[in-house]
Amino acid sequence: PQLNKSELNRALQYAIIRSRKTANGQRIEAAEPGTVIGFIGAKGGVGTTTLACHTAQALARETRESVMLTGFDHSAAGVAHLMKAASKYTIVDIAQNLHRLDENLWKALAHTTNSGIEVLAPPGAADYLGPVDAERYRHVMRMARTKYTRVVLDLGVLNPLSVALIEDTVVPPEKLSAYVAEL
Repeated sequence: PQLNKSELNRALQYAIIRSRKTANGQRIEAAEPGTVIGFIGAKGGVGTTTLACHTAQALARETRESVMLTGFDHSAAGVAHLMKAASKYTIVDIAQNLHRLDENLWKALAHTTNSGIEVLAPPGAADYLGPVDAERYRHVMRMARTKYTRVVLDLGVLNPLSVALIEDTVVPPEKLSAYVAEL
């Protein structure tokens, strides 16, 4: 029920160490590419964005693997603000340019932080008020899984968009026991 900074840091460190071990306890160098970690809050103001940003930073620092962070909040720029990702582009720009998206365009639209995390700013960073196409966002996430070892999502509050996107962050039941055994 209560979690302070040192407890969160210790929990993340243990989780990272566990993720580097196989079921028989042997150390492995990298986890399976494309792991998606999503954070969702029951309502606004519960710290979901802060937790997502800190998790991305801890993963980048501790694993030295490629990490991408994005948010889906249409009313705020939390992820971009906390990560100091000054970019005029957002995840909406990537979603709207799927037909011509290549490595160069992706790099131009993403913001790389000093810690090496690539941030796709949430729609709210550009005051985007247009329609939400969950399937386009899901396609962006599928592409991100091929580019990054870890993808951290701030799904914001429980709403139709976050529900549509959460499918891609949940381990399917048939793979859950194998996934837990790896940890």
